[in-house]
Amino acid sequence: MIATMMIAAALAQDPGTVRASRAAFDDCLEARVEAARDGGQSPADFRAAIRTACAAEAAALRTALIAYDLSTGQGADDAATWAQEDIDDSREAAARRLER
Repeated sequence: MIATMMIAAALAQDPGTVRASRAAFDDCLEARVEAARDGGQSPADFRAAIRTACAAEAAALRTALIAYDLSTGQGADDAATWAQEDIDDSREAAARRLER
């Protein structure tokens, strides 16, 4: 975690980087939703699988969110918590889209 914080601080992210990282993560999640629909995956199985899906994209988004928050003066602990909540919310939204 400390390494992530150091990398994030060094990157001094701009909002465009956050948008690009978020788009990549959202696109990955949407591809998983479509694949689950096409494959007839149950919502329960999808919820279990989505927790670790798109790990690289989630890590990039987490780093971008933390770096941006740090560059705006937020504390490291808050930035990490908010980033994880954002990622968890996106995964939950993907699960809800599958259930529709």
